[in-house]
Amino acid sequence: MWIPIDTRLPDHPKVRRMASCLNCSRWEVVGALVQLWGLAADLDTEQLDGLPADIEAEYGLPRGLLGSLAQVGWATVEDGRVTLSTRNSERDEAKARRREQAQHAAHMRWHGQHDAAAMLGNATDRQTLQRKKQTKRASAASPPPALEGAGGDVRASVALRAALNGLGAAPPPPNHDPVARLRALQSAAATPPAEPAD
Repeated sequence: MWIPIDTRLPDHPKVRRMASCLNCSRWEVVGALVQLWGLAADLDTEQLDGLPADIEAEYGLPRGLLGSLAQVGWATVEDGRVTLSTRNSERDEAKARRREQAQHAAHMRWHGQHDAAAMLGNATDRQTLQRKKQTKRASAASPPPALEGAGGDVRASVALRAALNGLGAAPPPPNHDPVARLRALQSAAATPPAEPAD
């Protein structure tokens, strides 16, 4: 498990005071702190029940570590419990806030409200949004393009309609020229279908 550690922890004045109190090196204090804070993160708690000496023995911590933590203000010892000042709860709250903000932002993007609100921020943006809407409307209203190489005004919709109308008719003779076939379909579409005989 990864836990956040201050990169300048060995130089922290409280670490120096703890090293002096425990009569050991700063590096030993840093190692003990990393072990203790990692334990608190694994247990997902800032409170360890028991007397400091019992907790130190149970988890293999240096003797006197919890007392020195209390002396420098990184822990409190009371009522058979040691409470660490690891700031896990603050970190968890900040993580929850960031998650909530990310979910809100994703929701706003999904529904397009964020972009629309940003676009309406000033008059220039409003004009840009208006032009985009007009361009969309104009492109939606324009007819579809003519088929390439067909010559004349053969539209895809006309050819499709003619093909659908001729579904019950006899198949046309094989024609390997697609342009000639499209012209034949166009002329078939232009003539009204014959009415059935009684």
